[in-house]
Amino acid sequence: ASVVPWLLSDQKQGSLYLPYTPPRDLCVSAPTGSGKTLAYTVPIVELLQTRRVTQLRALILVPTRDLAVQGRDMFEAVGKGSGLATAMITGTHSFRHEQAQLVRVDGDYTQSMIDVLIATPGRLVDHLRGTCGFTLGHLRFLVIDEADRLLGQSFQQWASMLLDAIESPPRTSFPLAPQTLHHETPPWTHDDMDVPQPSVQKLLFSATLTRDPAKMSALRLRDPHYIRAVSYTHLRAHETLRYL
Repeated sequence: ASVVPWLLSDQKQGSLYLPYTPPRDLCVSAPTGSGKTLAYTVPIVELLQTRRVTQLRALILVPTRDLAVQGRDMFEAVGKGSGLATAMITGTHSFRHEQAQLVRVDGDYTQSMIDVLIATPGRLVDHLRGTCGFTLGHLRFLVIDEADRLLGQSFQQWASMLLDAIESPPRTSFPLAPQTLHHETPPWTHDDMDVPQPSVQKLLFSATLTRDPAKMSALRLRDPHYIRAVSYTHLRAHETLRYL
């Protein structure tokens, strides 16, 4: 109830990306079972279904394969009918099989096959290093689920490599049509293919979200907004103690 309206409120300008007023990042601390996965799935599906061209625009990073399956199932259920393509890379399948899910390469032409990717850090780093045409240059959302667990793990320096890949200049998957080259407005406003600067929004979710400056600084957060959800059981216990 707190997260969904807050994320959707950024979309007042009518564009999927907000390059001149980048959105604030979000840190959410909420108990297990409170609906964290649903809280980010709903607004991401709502916003991404307006895209015209398939590009990797949402990356969900999770610490385990079980959580990856849970995230994939949630996106497939909520996104049914939206046309969004979702994939999962955790090492369950062969590297070549995962590559075929991510991109199609035909000579100099590369095309993203997915809009949403659920990944574990180690496997993501493998594809950033070894999959031709795989790019995070068009990312709009980066979700770090179970953030405390992930921040406590190195996985080939995944955090710095991930952020460097996000902040590198985006590349188009195919040449722009000639009529767009001298258009009155920039091409990215039409299909968000060439964004002037990274406007990826980082969304951190955890049951016990850290505020350790050293750990949080590694994620290069932009003016983060914090939301802390308290369980109903905790509230009842607090009321009982207050009256005692």
